[in-house]
Amino acid sequence: MFMKKFSKIRRIGHNRNTDVIRNADDQLLFKEKLDGANFRFTVIEHEGEPKFLFGSKNIEYKINGEPDYEENVDNRFKDAIEWVRENCDPENFNTDFTFFCENMVKHSLEYNWDNTPQVIGFDVYDEKDEEYLGSEQAYTAFKTAGIPIAPKVDEMTVEEFDPENYEIPESNFRDGKMEGVVIINQDQEEDQRSGFNTRAKMVTDEFLEKHKKSTGARQSKEAIKGHEKIVSKYCTDGRIRKHIQKMRDEGRKLGMELMGNKDDSAGLPVRVSVDIVEEEADEIVRRNDEMNWKNYRSAVADRCVHVLRQQMQRQAGGQTQ
Repeated sequence: MFMKKFSKIRRIGHNRNTDVIRNADDQLLFKEKLDGANFRFTVIEHEGEPKFLFGSKNIEYKINGEPDYEENVDNRFKDAIEWVRENCDPENFNTDFTFFCENMVKHSLEYNWDNTPQVIGFDVYDEKDEEYLGSEQAYTAFKTAGIPIAPKVDEMTVEEFDPENYEIPESNFRDGKMEGVVIINQDQEEDQRSGFNTRAKMVTDEFLEKHKKSTGARQSKEAIKGHEKIVSKYCTDGRIRKHIQKMRDEGRKLGMELMGNKDDSAGLPVRVSVDIVEEEADEIVRRNDEMNWKNYRSAVADRCVHVLRQQMQRQAGGQTQ
């Protein structure tokens, strides 16, 4: 069995999630978005017994098809795996379900760690029916399993929702606002495109400042060609650091090897290049600049090398990012 990989949630207003706010009478659910490390797990039958199978966003922790809890697991996920194994009984899990959770380890924001659960669930995918469970079904599945769930923070209709003036609420787990919210349209069906079309995210200015410091920076005056303008504006240090962190969460070690692909894990330049195109497709098309895609990928790779070396120097010097 292969576990489902979590679908991409794009920011509100993206051209691929317009169904979120299409119909005025549709009901919206808002959940707290958490700044942890995304991981997943399911239960499989192994040697006649149910056993947990864990994975990061892209890697399943197995050795020769058997669940691995130690050897190939990145240290940042061991606390989460230990918590689930100690607090949950695999007998209580539907083997058709993949559970998606946040491992609450420090990234960009500070939480009240003494009062923040190690593991917080947010979604469940039904492999048999090939669909995500509805919000109430997912919450019931997590409660039955004994796993804390991402808090619901708001409910309203599309007509009542004003994206420009909506204020991110205070967090349930930190002194200050949430990282952001995930907005789910309860009345639209998912069409299984690349990423959700019935969900969107909004994040606070504080999180943007801490997590993607350079996002939205002014375009360099030296950028002349189309690909140079796009790389200058969107291939920011913050965006690259975000993907470095995600790769480390998947178990890859900080080093120049992050530049290359490894098994099913794409390298840093590929991830950043694709992320820019997916997130900023509207502007790339509107600009109508001639794009040399080979040069675009090369320029992104050069930026990735620069930022990756900075991160390696910080780690060698004992600094954290």
